[in-house]
Amino acid sequence: MGGLIPREIIDKILGQADIVEVVSSYMPLKRSGRNLKALCPFHEEKTPSFMVHPEKQIYKCFGCGKGGNAIHFVMEKEHLTFPEAVRLLADRYGIPVPEPSSERRDAPFKKDALAQAVAMAASFYHHCLLDGVRGGKQAMKYLAGRGVSKATIERFGIGWAPDGWDALLDEAHNKGFKDQVLAAAGLVARSEKTGNFFDMLRARVVLPIRDVRGTVVGFSGRVLGDSEPKYLNTPETVLFNKRNVLFGLHEAREAILKEKRVVVVEGQLDFITLFQAGFEAAVASQGTAFTPEQARLLKRYAQTVVFAYDSDAAGQKATVRSFEALLEMELDVKVAPMPPGFDPDRLVREHGVEGFRERVESAMDLPAFEYEVLKTEHDAATAAGRAAIAGALMETVCAAVNPVLQHEYLTRCAQLTGLPEEALRAELRRRGKGRSRLADRPAATEQARHWAERELVGLAVHLEPVGRALRERIAATDLEDADCRELLEIVFQMFDETDAVTTEALLRRVERPELARLVSEIALEGARAEPSDKIVEELVNRVLQPRHTTKLKELKQRIDQEGANAVSLAEYKALREKVRH
Repeated sequence: MGGLIPREIIDKILGQADIVEVVSSYMPLKRSGRNLKALCPFHEEKTPSFMVHPEKQIYKCFGCGKGGNAIHFVMEKEHLTFPEAVRLLADRYGIPVPEPSSERRDAPFKKDALAQAVAMAASFYHHCLLDGVRGGKQAMKYLAGRGVSKATIERFGIGWAPDGWDALLDEAHNKGFKDQVLAAAGLVARSEKTGNFFDMLRARVVLPIRDVRGTVVGFSGRVLGDSEPKYLNTPETVLFNKRNVLFGLHEAREAILKEKRVVVVEGQLDFITLFQAGFEAAVASQGTAFTPEQARLLKRYAQTVVFAYDSDAAGQKATVRSFEALLEMELDVKVAPMPPGFDPDRLVREHGVEGFRERVESAMDLPAFEYEVLKTEHDAATAAGRAAIAGALMETVCAAVNPVLQHEYLTRCAQLTGLPEEALRAELRRRGKGRSRLADRPAATEQARHWAERELVGLAVHLEPVGRALRERIAATDLEDADCRELLEIVFQMFDETDAVTTEALLRRVERPELARLVSEIALEGARAEPSDKIVEELVNRVLQPRHTTKLKELKQRIDQEGANAVSLAEYKALREKVRH
């Protein structure tokens, strides 16, 4: 559980992280009887429907439905994963969290030691820029020429790596850091010739790279001139994995949440220029193709992703390569090409932020952009060229997991290529990507089954004898609703471990916010009267109806082929009776 975080650590955190204290650190709460209330932080409302229940150590919004314990609140408010939220609260309450066993095997030093080394380096680089010595004045002049203000330098902790082999190394030694720790943190490297350690970044403007929590995990160094490479990142470490990081996300996430849209630029200085100019809903991909991990990060905050990469061919191809990971996260993708010879930084400095904003607002939809790129590779005037273009566009349509986006993309592809939409839809079906996600059964039947599943899970949580008896009748896999299925599986597991099945104990085992919401609802229902055997039977039959219906068809087919006997007829009648109920 908890990304390999031991359950006893989670219990200890929740023992100290009082729900009222945690929630009130983010927003004011008002007393309402034995509980506290506030306007919900997760949706807009005028009348408070967000309640905090100190006795049960849960929160619950009766407007949007969100609920859970202190960890789930931090997850929702900070847009973190469960392990990230656990570690944030652990840091707040001074509770050490062991590193995952895989990390312990791979890394000889603890994360805390590496984080301290990186924090030391960030402070050193920043002071080297501000104090003006060892090249700092030259770096300040360069940044001023790029339009970077003193306030922005302070805001992002921008620094300068002196032009020497051991400037950081000497500072680290004076602070008591060992060479091996510095190397593990990606700050220094060992020379193969001499065996001596040397600074990784030299004579570069240093941009600290932060994770979503704001912790510096690595650095990117930018040369003052045009020599290559322009940007040099510190190597990946236990702290820094570039697949999991987007530059500027920590600073931009509130703006992204508000707009439900994020603009992706390539370079860190592109992002800094935009942010300084007041365009805050952006991140920098740091010149790499988009990864599934980065797409999942953006999914927490945005619904639409707009790429604002350079207008050169390499930039366009890099953009195309990034499509699939984002589409699999059901994100709508648009592209705002920069004018020839411009990047976002230059566009903002020469034409103002409004010039950039106009480009973003008029961004091309994904099929239109890809069509323009494909026309440079295939002759749209020939049948073979059109077929190649249509085939490539259909790959994008198939990659769109969201059925609404898939439909819109397909319609757009038909408009662009001039091909009949029905022909493209037939191709989509041929590829097996056009199946509806909607259930075939009538909505009323679905709702009745979901209600029955929900009732059975509530009974299993509140009434242990009923829950243990249910385990003999149904399996968690018999439930269709994913949340109910997962929760019932946890309850059955707790029966085996002789844990007291309380909603508080359940919440300590639950990571997904959707599941925490369900447990919170069940918690607030309170104790239940034990139902009659007849009611339980009807609920079980409702849940098992699809299985019974399938079995009925198999029995009917066997009876038709082999003839009826007393046993098969009795079984058939019993199943029909269960389905009827």
